Amino acid sequence: MKKEVSNEEALPLVSIIVPVYNRELYLRQTMDCICEQTYTELEIIMVDDGSSDKSLEILHEYAARDNRVCVLQQEHRFAGAARNLGMSVATGKYYLLLDSDDLFERNMVELLVNRAEEQDADCVLCRADSFTVKGENRPMPYQMKSAYLAHVKKEKFNVAEDIAEGALLFCKGWAWDRLFRADYIKSLKIKFPELRHAEDAPFVFPATALAPISSIVDSVLVHYRLSDEQVSSGNNISKNPTTCLESCRAVYWALANRGGQAPVMDSCLCWMVDYVAWTFSRLNGEATILLIEALIKDFEVEFSLSEKLRAWRDEMRFRVVFEDLESPIQIYQMAVAMGQMLVKSDNCAYVNCVRDILKEKVAEVKVIELFKIFSTGSLPLAIARIKKALRGSYWKRFCYFGRKRKRFDKRVLYLQSALSQLNALSGS
Repeated sequence: MKKEVSNEEALPLVSIIVPVYNRELYLRQTMDCICEQTYTELEIIMVDDGSSDKSLEILHEYAARDNRVCVLQQEHRFAGAARNLGMSVATGKYYLLLDSDDLFERNMVELLVNRAEEQDADCVLCRADSFTVKGENRPMPYQMKSAYLAHVKKEKFNVAEDIAEGALLFCKGWAWDRLFRADYIKSLKIKFPELRHAEDAPFVFPATALAPISSIVDSVLVHYRLSDEQVSSGNNISKNPTTCLESCRAVYWALANRGGQAPVMDSCLCWMVDYVAWTFSRLNGEATILLIEALIKDFEVEFSLSEKLRAWRDEMRFRVVFEDLESPIQIYQMAVAMGQMLVKSDNCAYVNCVRDILKEKVAEVKVIELFKIFSTGSLPLAIARIKKALRGSYWKRFCYFGRKRKRFDKRVLYLQSALSQLNALSGS
């Protein structure tokens, strides 16, 4: 039964918490979206994270003309620490953790709060799209995946019970597209880690997956800004390539220590593999090697990923797209690293042989599906799969390629070259 909010009742206070770091170019637009919300019972907590531009000046300007705006300051400790500081002083019934350069529909808070009050929800999500610096709008179907929600009543559901296998896969681990009940977050005793990047997931995923009652407002309420910084975020990730492993560990143990059930933990492991693979795709040079070393050294052992990976590999529940990588060595290094996690110990000689060949031929071959091919643990099977790819069926099913004929022809050449090398290795 829906809970109706009487006009005579006091509207619940919503604490909007926003970390700010050098966002003077976009900050006014974001502040206008927040201050002009149709829902007015707001506590707007802006946390300056040691900005060196005019961001702090802009924040004080808004605080001077809107008494709902509170400005906090800290040394540069990244967004996670800023969000924690904001939540430590927040007094609202709900938390809304936004970013300082995005845009929001003016009725966003109203719709999210109304749904939370109607359903007594602990977490209410909404949909989002994105826009470029040129103002081009882009859909974000990956932000919330409809396939996992096909049989779910979006008005009211329990993630762990209704979509356990997709608990960490049906949505992204972003903080800015959902409303949380403050008492629920406090009961979890959870905080954001102080990481340079990937700090949202260890807070957002446990808080979403373990929520007793969740709901989805099936409307686009957030417009995510694709700034130049975000487009080139691989540079930032390369500075701290193993941060993704720290984030994965934090997510896993936050769930495990709070009673996460087996299906949810399986979903967590699947997400971890996806996320590490995505991180590889953003790295280059020494950063790639550092992540490979950390991955092989203890990460696979710590979480016993081998069996999970072998099962998921066959189901194609995760996939790595190599198209945009500039350096073939990145692909080879990643494929070998992941291959070592997938193949049995008695097939290590195969992996080593492939690694040696690729080192010699690094400038000649770039195989898009090395991950799939290497993980077979069988040289004849790898050759058979490439032959299938060249016939088209395997290619069409598993590989990504551009619409232009030239790009398709180039991929065929890559596979043909790989096939000749593997044939030479097998002596056939």
